[in-house]
Amino acid sequence: MSPAPICSMKSLNEGLEFMSMISKYALKQSEYLKKGGNSMTKWTSNNDNVALKDVMEKTNEVFSLFSEKLINFANEYDKSIKSIKIINDNEKLIKDVEKKLGHLIEEEKNMEKEIRKYGRSSMRLFKSKKLTTLAIMHHDLKKIRNAKAVSEKELSDIVAEMEVAKMYRFRKGMEGIAVAWKNLAIDMVSIFTCQQKLVDNVPAIVKEDVRELVYEGSEQTKIIVEDLKEKLKRHNSCIKTPNVINKRNIFIKQRSHDESHKNEPSSPPPSAPTFERSLKKKRPFESSFSHSIDSTYSSCDSLNGKIIIPMNPFVQQELLEKEAYMSCLYPKLPKLVYNEKLACTYENFPI
Repeated sequence: MSPAPICSMKSLNEGLEFMSMISKYALKQSEYLKKGGNSMTKWTSNNDNVALKDVMEKTNEVFSLFSEKLINFANEYDKSIKSIKIINDNEKLIKDVEKKLGHLIEEEKNMEKEIRKYGRSSMRLFKSKKLTTLAIMHHDLKKIRNAKAVSEKELSDIVAEMEVAKMYRFRKGMEGIAVAWKNLAIDMVSIFTCQQKLVDNVPAIVKEDVRELVYEGSEQTKIIVEDLKEKLKRHNSCIKTPNVINKRNIFIKQRSHDESHKNEPSSPPPSAPTFERSLKKKRPFESSFSHSIDSTYSSCDSLNGKIIIPMNPFVQQELLEKEAYMSCLYPKLPKLVYNEKLACTYENFPI
């Protein structure tokens, strides 16, 4: 791999500059959303409509939560962009070594030119002095060539090293961008589903007399917002402490377990009916919301006042994977992970 040309680095800088505007607009969106929510809440508080006042107050809470998520997204997104921008430092380091090598090549050419010019000159009376001077010049030329060879080796090594670092930083940066968008999208689904359910609590009157209407949705809207906060809290805990499984440790534990039981008499595998009965006993708990990846809040109306917190999609996925693992009589061994030693080598790179 050769170092990137100047035009390529210009394209990289332009692309990162355009992409960095997304985090700035996200911060602006957060600011405008707060201002708009506060103004709408102020408007409803000056009216006698209790339903609009209650729903808008709860909606403003939801807007505040979404504003915080936008700020978190902007910070994570900007951090990932800065990680990719470090590639510019790699190219500058390569250019410095190339510049040093260029000076040595120029010195070599000048020295060769001086030697040829001095060799053609006539100095019969001082022949010994001429030979001595030529020997010194050839010695200097040899030193320049040795320095050039060292510089060429240094350039080759640093280009290879910086290409590896470039791929690492590009991967970490783009992965961070994807994760930031994904987390924001998951939160947005929960937040705006909650807002939709809040709006549904505004009475839709067709023939009734509005003067005789009694609004009783304040308790329901409170439950909906609390449910959203709990859902976002669980999602944040999943982000901060991801359930990462070390496949290598699992394989080592499995191997040690097999070695400890290799001398024990082996028992035949259970029959199919027996195995199915054991699965039914060990089947994990399934919530009433398990049929939906993102449960809505509309189910709260049909539970006779009992509110059930919807199952977290991450927990649900874990249960499904566990059930799939248990349904296999002879599960497959975990796949071989990539070289951990190579991964740890670049883990200390600045991001």
